[in-house]
Amino acid sequence: MTPIEETLKKYECIERVDNIIAKLEKIPDGKDGFWGIKYDERLSRSLNDEADAWEMEIRQILIAHYTDNSQQVNGFPSRIGNRQSYLDFRENLKSELKACKSYLLALIKSDNIKKQLSKSEDNETAYKAPMLFISHSSKDKEFVNALVSLLESLGFCETNLFCSSIPEYGIKLGQDIFEGLRKLFESHELFVIFIQSPRYFESPVSLNEMGAAWVLKTNCCSFLTKDMKIEDMNGVVGRNVLSIKVNAEEATARLNELKDLLTEIFGLNPLNETTWERKRNEFLKSVI
Repeated sequence: MTPIEETLKKYECIERVDNIIAKLEKIPDGKDGFWGIKYDERLSRSLNDEADAWEMEIRQILIAHYTDNSQQVNGFPSRIGNRQSYLDFRENLKSELKACKSYLLALIKSDNIKKQLSKSEDNETAYKAPMLFISHSSKDKEFVNALVSLLESLGFCETNLFCSSIPEYGIKLGQDIFEGLRKLFESHELFVIFIQSPRYFESPVSLNEMGAAWVLKTNCCSFLTKDMKIEDMNGVVGRNVLSIKVNAEEATARLNELKDLLTEIFGLNPLNETTWERKRNEFLKSVI
């Protein structure tokens, strides 16, 4: 629990604003008057004063925790406090108090997230070995087999490559696949290769993998199968990352870029250029 959350809880700030809102919701409609619905001060004045006192206390709490003119203080919603009719008072005050409450809850959540991130950074001392993760639809297995053969020529093996479609690179027999994936994301510095195809976007598991990689901000690139259009890249990982369209003119140049990038990240021994060009061309020929 963060300091601001402790203080708001100590003074029951959220509970008190909920109580004011509940009282407002119970106020009945007034009678017709010169300004439309008659402003009934006997019912409204005490609630308005209670809301003013609550708002002033919250501002003082925020200033004490974040200092005056801070983003947190200046962002707290201001109430209008000027009513011409009874219904204006009731409905507008309810709306404004709900906005104030939502702001406080968002502030609590934000502070808790910052606290957890800070704690994680302080405890982040263990080295995470890099791991290449191939995210794909099982219906693109032939494409993936060809890609894995190319990666093996660069020096990838069971210790630094995960691919669920190939037994020696996937989840071991008897292991839960989702638990295995979670551990991979937690224990390794992942580089993810997405095999984007029409089949990929029909697979919930594949899209979950893409979402997890996006949230964790992993390094990544995409391969586009020959039947995948660039304009159809409508997932969270789109055209802003390195993409290799296997039947495009620049495919060989893009593959060379990826080879150099992976060699550097994973500390691989450089492959003989002639051997690489032969393996690269064999791969492209097999997938287009």
